This record gives sequence, structure tokens and C-alpha cells, in this order.
Amino acid sequence: MSDWESISALDGSRGLICLPLARSGLSHLFTLRGEEAPGRRPGPGIPESLLLLAGLGGIGIAMPVQVHGARIAVPGPSGRTTEPERADGVVVHARRGGAAVATADCVGLIVCAPEARAFAVVHAGWRGTLARILPVAIDALALESGAAPRQMSLAMGPAIGRCCYEVGEDVGTPFRQAYPERTWPRLFGERNGRTTLDLIAANRFLAEERGLEPGRILSAGICTSCRGDLCWSYRAEGRAAGRMWTVAGLTA
Repeated sequence: MSDWESISALDGSRGLICLPLARSGLSHLFTLRGEEAPGRRPGPGIPESLLLLAGLGGIGIAMPVQVHGARIAVPGPSGRTTEPERADGVVVHARRGGAAVATADCVGLIVCAPEARAFAVVHAGWRGTLARILPVAIDALALESGAAPRQMSLAMGPAIGRCCYEVGEDVGTPFRQAYPERTWPRLFGERNGRTTLDLIAANRFLAEERGLEPGRILSAGICTSCRGDLCWSYRAEGRAAGRMWTVAGLTA
């Protein structure tokens, strides 16, 4: 966690900052489960207190309608919606404003091209990962900004880990078909006699395959299911789970 810093607000809201991304000049935030009072549900949006702490206060934040696919959008004219509306990633280039995606076990990712003043936020569950949404986002970011993948950095927030993410063969088999056999020891484990899947490792492989340098790929290393004190987890809590946010923005 030396590349990550925790932040917290007086209202109990908590989040993570990826320090290499912060040093590159990108304002961003991975929200965590807040220290809510017993019986009180979190609000549906990103806590304004955390946005202010992360330097993201006062800007429009575009949020797509997430569909577990591989479509990439751009902010709409209002700065708070996206075009197209239904997408699982948003690219922002050289314009004031931000973008965010919500997660509750899936991987929230930020791809940053700091010299080009551009970034993408991405929501990658197993469907989106299998559909290669991260490479699609990297390609879209490169096309929009002119930055090469080797100039980009990737930060991956808390997500359900291989320790806890049990999957059936309806998921395991397509991943084995899509990934080289040499990657399987990184991708798969076993728990309770069932296959487990590592979405972080799967997306790391896709990023490296697309040309990102391994040293510029960073993960928070927090399992959402294990760390119920810090994270919301749909797998652990079902419909009662709140959502966490992956958000980034250009503030000038």
C-alpha cells in the first residue's frame, strides 16, 4: 500500500488515492465504505466531502448507465451524462470535468495519460473483462489523446479477490478459452472445491498485452469481500450492498 494513501472526511466518508497518479497531476478518488452510523444507508452519489478533499469539487462528473459491456463513452454537453448514455467506460481529454463509475466487487480502473491531459475511468466485472473493455478503453484513450500505451499509467481499486470470487464453469471456461494457458496460474485458484477467478490479474494481463509498462500498473490489493469494514461487496451482502466510486477529473 506504499503507493496508496487513505483519506477521510469529518462526515465519516473514506477513500483511497493512488499516489503515482496524484503525482502525475490527475485528481482522482476511489471511495470506500464510509463509517456510517448504525442502520443508516449511504447516499446514492459520491460524497461531496471526499470530492473536495481529492480536489474534485465543483466540476461536472459524467456517469454512464453501466451495462457490464465494453462500450466507451465521452462526457455529454451537460458534463454529467455521457454519450452514449449506456457504457462502462468514459474517456476525458483536455476539458475541464470528470467521470465516474460505480462498483461493489467489480474492478474500478483509471487509465491516465498525464502528458496528454487525458484519462479514462472503467468498470470491469467478469463480463466486461471477458469483453476486453480495458484494451478498448486504452485504444480509445490513445485515439482521443495521441498518447501511446507506454506513456499511460493504470490504477485498479478494491475488487473481489481470487481468495473469495468463486465462479462456475459458465465463467471459468470462457476465461480459459480467452487467456493463454501460461496465465492460468495467475488467474485461477480454488476455494470450497470451486474455481476462483482473479479479475485484477486478468486486467493486468490485458494492460500489459496492450503495451502498458508493468511498473506503471498499480493495484490497491484490497478484496472487497474480505474487507467488509472498508468495502461494499455485492457477493458478501447482496442487494443490501452500497456502491463505491472510481472517479477522476481535470480541474483546469
